Amino acid sequence: MGVPHLNDLDLGVERTGKWNDDASYHRACRPSMERARSSGRRFRNVVDEVSWPRTEVLFLLKNRSRTISLCEWNSLKNMPELRYCVLVGDTPRIAEFIKDGRPVELPVAVEADP
Repeated sequence: MGVPHLNDLDLGVERTGKWNDDASYHRACRPSMERARSSGRRFRNVVDEVSWPRTEVLFLLKNRSRTISLCEWNSLKNMPELRYCVLVGDTPRIAEFIKDGRPVELPVAVEADP
C-alpha cells in the first residue's frame, strides 16, 4: 500500500473565547477593529463589521495559501466516513466528536543514510 497523496490541507478550526461577558468581549475585539480601521478596511454592512474579529483570525490562519482550506469545527461532526489525522489537539476528544470518522496516521519520515 502506498503513501497517500495529499494535494491540499483541510483544517478544522475551533475557536474559543477568553471572555466572560459582553464588555470583556468588546475589549478583546477592540485591537482587531482598530487594525481594520487603520488599514482602511471598509465593511459592506453591520454583520461584516461585527464578524470581522472572527474573519481576521481565519485570514491569519489561512495566510493566502491556496492549499489550505479552513472549515468550521462543527461541520466535521456529521461528515460520513471522514478520514482525519490529529496533528495538534486532544485525540480522544476529537475521535468522540467525529463519531463516523476514520483516523489515519501520517507516514513517519525516513531519514536518508549519509
